[in-house]
Amino acid sequence: MGNAKATKLYRERQSGKTEPLRSCPKCGKQVRTSAHEGLCSRCWYKTEEGKKNTAERTRRCRQNKKSS
Repeated sequence: MGNAKATKLYRERQSGKTEPLRSCPKCGKQVRTSAHEGLCSRCWYKTEEGKKNTAERTRRCRQNKKSS
């Protein structure tokens, strides 16, 4: 998203023309996307799915290091 487009969206949000940002159900932090069941990234990484994702990414990274 370009800077002008982001600024326009911000101003529309502030004036109430578009819906406000959702908040994370666990911690209350503002969330821009609806990915991860509406959780912020920090709370999502604490879930079982997030922990599995982190372990898989770590495993792949280490495997790539060994083969290099």
